[in-house]
Amino acid sequence: MKTRSPSIDIDPTLKARFAEDGYCIVRGLYTPEELEPVRNRLEELWEGRHDYPWPNEKLSTNDPNDRNTPGGNYRSGSLQLPASLESVFSTFARNARLVSVMETLLGGPVKPFTDQTIFKPGIQKANRSFYHQDTFYWRLRPGVCINAWIALDEVDRDSCALAFLPGSHRNWRIAFHEEYWDEVRFSRGKDGKAVTRRRIPQSAIDDSTEILTPGKPGDAFFFNNYTWHRAEPNLSGLNKAAYAIACQLDRTDNPLSEKELEALTDKAPAKP
Repeated sequence: MKTRSPSIDIDPTLKARFAEDGYCIVRGLYTPEELEPVRNRLEELWEGRHDYPWPNEKLSTNDPNDRNTPGGNYRSGSLQLPASLESVFSTFARNARLVSVMETLLGGPVKPFTDQTIFKPGIQKANRSFYHQDTFYWRLRPGVCINAWIALDEVDRDSCALAFLPGSHRNWRIAFHEEYWDEVRFSRGKDGKAVTRRRIPQSAIDDSTEILTPGKPGDAFFFNNYTWHRAEPNLSGLNKAAYAIACQLDRTDNPLSEKELEALTDKAPAKP
């Protein structure tokens, strides 16, 4: 797919860092002109400027009954599969430079797997995510999937930045994930019920090796589907947004069978 934006130089050591650490960063992958339509649209969705009925399997909200908004509909912003919802998102998710980096890092042609927007409003001052692995949800075999988390705003500590545990992917195991209570409950899906959150137990985390990754708008953070990662809360007082786009190798055997999944998944830790 052709793009109107200029190409960027990719660090030749990028693939080695991705293999060793399980993540890498490409600064300025997206231009301001490419970010603006998506960022503006997310702000409109937060203001209720849409006509999507509730429940909606692609939209989330903190309160579907709150229609006291500029647009007269419930507030949203965080979307599942937005590329299938509106063209402003599909154009962003199919960026040629993004696909090129993914294919370089995975070592072959890729196809879309999933995408989502992340919107953390400043008024809530909460909503940290805890360490988790994407493949716990996606059930894909090692080394076949890559996620790109693109900052739509400046991110830093207490301001939505990602954090990684370098090398946490190397044994290609799926960690046990426990349920936890989220400080900000939000609803999504056809039934409109609150989403159940999961995390790798705190007792399994050695955060002395954690790398926090501040970023500017347009920076892209790439990580594989077994890398342990989390995101900072938004305590900035400003609305913050990002876009996560996952692709997989263009082949048919990416999903794990039930037997393979069981063999790769760690059991719950024994209770003391």
